[in-house]
Amino acid sequence: MNRGLLIGGLAGMLLSMVPWWTAFRNLDNLDLARTLAARESARRGPADRLADAPWRLAAGSAGAAQAAVARRVRAAAKANGVLVETLKAAEPIGPGIARIELSMSGPEKAVLTLGDAVERGGRGVRWENWELAAVPGGVRLMGTVAIAWR
Repeated sequence: MNRGLLIGGLAGMLLSMVPWWTAFRNLDNLDLARTLAARESARRGPADRLADAPWRLAAGSAGAAQAAVARRVRAAAKANGVLVETLKAAEPIGPGIARIELSMSGPEKAVLTLGDAVERGGRGVRWENWELAAVPGGVRLMGTVAIAWR
């Protein structure tokens, strides 16, 4: 009985090692696959995943994108009685993403409505950062707007 138990125990231990052996072999294959994928990715270079995104503003250049957003902001500000204090081009973030610095003041409701309309009214336009401050007679909204264009 002891001899059968010993043989069965040893056989069980040997059989339990088989999955570990295949697991280590599969880990080696995974490492090789990751290495090959990294080499291929490095060979191709970085991909612009946003190049053909439909939500990007259709413009021929960063300047054209900035001008289109500036026209829209000025028209909306004029219609809502908001004073645009600053509206100038800023340093682009990268290829396909332009920026403008924007500062406007007026009655609180009108300024907040216009600030919201900057994002909601245009494709690929988002506030990168903003600050709202109280001024005599209303509020001032200052910040940087990022424009994704294609």
